[in-house]
Amino acid sequence: MLKLSRTTGQAVHIGGDLICTLETLWSGSAKLRFDAPRTDRRAVSIIPLNGFVQLGVVTVHLLDINRGQARLGFEAPADVHILREELVPGNRPRGRGRAVA
Repeated sequence: MLKLSRTTGQAVHIGGDLICTLETLWSGSAKLRFDAPRTDRRAVSIIPLNGFVQLGVVTVHLLDINRGQARLGFEAPADVHILREELVPGNRPRGRGRAVA
């Protein structure tokens, strides 16, 4: 399982076809938005702490919420690439991160 921490507004790219964005955090759950830009399809899911959502062959878990960050776990086949948005070539990160000169 790949584990990543995300703050509100930050995203994860899944397999080049799906973008998972952390929209809102509450004390015991998180709201995730899933966008598939190539097909203009969108979905929103509210996941309870220690819960998960299944998206085809990919499972997204909400592992922890701490200090304004959600710890997400991703389970996927080895051929499905999962990247933080800041590592996607040509992509400008959103969220609260500071620019580095």
